[in-house]
Amino acid sequence: MARNLIYRYFLLILIVFLCIITTGLTIIFFTYDSLKNTIFQNIERNTGLIADDFDNKFLGIRSSNDFFTNKMLELYSKNLRMDIYIYDANHEEVLSNSFNDDFFERADWKFSSEIQKEISPSKNLSYMEKFEVNIEPYEIYIGCVMPYTKVSVHTDKAVNVFLAVALLSIIFSTIFYWVYNFFKFKSVLRIEKCFVGENISIPIPKRVTPEYEPLVEGVKAIQERINYNDRHMVEFISNISHELKSPLTVIKGFLGAIIDGTIESEHRYTYLVKILNEAERMHQIIKNMLNV
Repeated sequence: MARNLIYRYFLLILIVFLCIITTGLTIIFFTYDSLKNTIFQNIERNTGLIADDFDNKFLGIRSSNDFFTNKMLELYSKNLRMDIYIYDANHEEVLSNSFNDDFFERADWKFSSEIQKEISPSKNLSYMEKFEVNIEPYEIYIGCVMPYTKVSVHTDKAVNVFLAVALLSIIFSTIFYWVYNFFKFKSVLRIEKCFVGENISIPIPKRVTPEYEPLVEGVKAIQERINYNDRHMVEFISNISHELKSPLTVIKGFLGAIIDGTIESEHRYTYLVKILNEAERMHQIIKNMLNV
């Protein structure tokens, strides 16, 4: 029975763990996907602003390399927390700026008219978009690169919460399982107070788990045996009482008749012999009772 309880316990923990894993991975995936989409929407909105600023402020001061490079691009880079690259139509780098000291090498961009989005645990989160501008060569490519670790910081929080929930769930399941089985075991063994001559009352669940079936069968057998003994004890006492009353009634009647003179003196001997026989009969009954 104890082995079955342990097996069922580990099965319960396995089911709980699998449910938590499935739920946790689903939550982490949606958190990651939602974060990625939010980042891309923010980048897409800001790259349009970068293109406008590049178009307006870069005209006539490209060689000086002061205002847009040092101010605006730095501001956008820090705001997006991404390295920003600007390429011309010939795929030559025009400007770049990093939001920290770790500057990425030039990515292998796919220059096309379509938006490029990439994200992978082994790569950096990247985004590139093509814009038309009013300066030669009339178009630029704005690319942004973010290290994957910046994204994983947020997902790591979800993982930590998931691990905490998993641990608390396993602890709660363990406590609930053993407390439930403890009280269930006590309910099977609980026996109400009873007296001789009453049928003993043992509350036994109608349906129990397999490990409790031998115990329940044993309790039922004990209950039947006790009730059987009680019934026979009552019958035995009733029979003994009846058998003892008969000779006592005869003895009492004859002695009373002799004392009050109802029985004449010449017949007293005959009745005294009957009294003696009844006394012997009562003695034999008591002897048999003691033997039983």
